[in-house]
Amino acid sequence: MAEIPKDRKVAKRKGRGEVPVEELSLEECFAELQQIVDRLEKGELSLDESLQLFERGMQLSRRCERELQKVERRIQLILENQSGETQLEDFSLEPEESAEDETL
Repeated sequence: MAEIPKDRKVAKRKGRGEVPVEELSLEECFAELQQIVDRLEKGELSLDESLQLFERGMQLSRRCERELQKVERRIQLILENQSGETQLEDFSLEPEESAEDETL
């Protein structure tokens, strides 16, 4: 996971409030969201603190979803074929098996 830049951590510690979600990169959103999940899973927070973190986490989650949808739209534009139709292709994180592997 990406780390939140030190200047952003300092801004929080100095009491200037949280960095607005829209100013964070996608990687920063994911990193902060992971930190929130970790803190909530420990179960050591008050109800009020948990609620505040949950709210921030939902804001981050929505931002991540919007950014990922933008990326998906860009990929679809890139994959448009010559007739202007979008070629939707499934993306896999795992390398595809070759035809030789399937016959074994």
